[in-house]
Amino acid sequence: MRLRTRFTLVMIVATTLISLLIGGYAVIATKNSQLSVLDRNLNEIVLSTKGPSSDAIGAALLAVHQNNLNAIVDFVDRGIISQLSLATFRVPTLPRKALLTASAHTIESSTFGGGIRFRTVSLAGGDYLFIALSTADVKHSTHNLILRLLLFTLAADVLLGGSVRIIIRRDTKRIEELIGLANDIADKQENVALPETSGRSDVDQLSSALGRMVGTLNEAVVLERNISLRMQQFLGDASHELRTPLTVIRGYTELLRSDRVPSPEVQLRALERMGDEVQRMERLVSDLLLLTELGEQRVIHDERIDVSGIVQIHLDDFRTLEPDRTIDSDIDQGVSVVGSRSRVERLLQNLFSNIRRHTPANASVRVILHEQGDVMELWIEDGGPGLPAAAYESGPQGFMRFDSSRSRESGGSGLGMSIIAAVVKDLNGAIIFRPSDLGGLAVCVRLPATPLERLDG
Repeated sequence: MRLRTRFTLVMIVATTLISLLIGGYAVIATKNSQLSVLDRNLNEIVLSTKGPSSDAIGAALLAVHQNNLNAIVDFVDRGIISQLSLATFRVPTLPRKALLTASAHTIESSTFGGGIRFRTVSLAGGDYLFIALSTADVKHSTHNLILRLLLFTLAADVLLGGSVRIIIRRDTKRIEELIGLANDIADKQENVALPETSGRSDVDQLSSALGRMVGTLNEAVVLERNISLRMQQFLGDASHELRTPLTVIRGYTELLRSDRVPSPEVQLRALERMGDEVQRMERLVSDLLLLTELGEQRVIHDERIDVSGIVQIHLDDFRTLEPDRTIDSDIDQGVSVVGSRSRVERLLQNLFSNIRRHTPANASVRVILHEQGDVMELWIEDGGPGLPAAAYESGPQGFMRFDSSRSRESGGSGLGMSIIAAVVKDLNGAIIFRPSDLGGLAVCVRLPATPLERLDG
């Protein structure tokens, strides 16, 4: 059963119960009021017979006439009933028999059969008067009230049911649409979007909340798909990088085992190449372990890192190892962050290693370290060949893919950019790549800065 039907039935049942309770109470109260009027008229007739006049019969008939009552007044003498007044109704048989067998004191204020209300008045000599009024009008009025109550309840139910269905039709239609969209989402249909809502009803707010949820789910699906693609690419790159040195080592091992080694010099060269490939595998495994560590749950760092000092140390090492380069630097002193010293050093090692590996030995380099408010910016630029325009357009992921392919050619692990991006993310920072005016690649690392005086205080 649909929500609209259930809600309509609930409202109809509630309306019916309330109408019957209130209307039933009103019908009963009206019936009792009308019976009270009959009893009051009977009591007035009885009281008239007890006045100063000795003619009780005449007084009773006069009271009936003055009040214009449709009443029966009978005189009972030794069991013989004489009708003194004419009425449009008859007395049931049961009261007549009761009058013949019961005393006036016992029958007084009693009702038999529900058709009449009567009283008895004792007279001298053992005689008495029987006075009765019909309740037919009360019954008829009560039946009419009950019929009107039922008709009113039916009309109210029809009107309320139709009104409820009209009022909630928009909301129930929206709920049905949401159910259909939810089924589409459950069936893994893509590009499911909820219609825009501008109302303030609960259903509109539900639709808006579900729309945000669907948007979040779509983003999560896209993110998961991208992560899966990157993971497949990463596994392919890692397996390729591991397979290459293993292939070289296996080839030289087979060569050393055979009789094809012409001289000790060739044998020594084979051992050196095997050693180089082992070192390459060690670097690759180390890089993979670092990426795995960085991909795990975030670690809250509380170590104060003097970035200015670390950058200066690595820059001095770079000048010593690359004497043919023109190196410009502008390093602010006192730039500090909260993080891991080992990871900051690994970040700088990879950045400078990329320059050494992928640019000519005489290519110029520029290093700039500034602190702007609460942000530290480190720019490292080179005058190398740079990267294709497509790599800049695709963002960091494009650099990682390009870095992976060119690292294979230069003997690297192919994980340099991945490690750089992971370290920056671990330090709650951001990384930007763009063409440098020196002609090559410009890398900007932004980290939350913490001035030394703030940390010392």
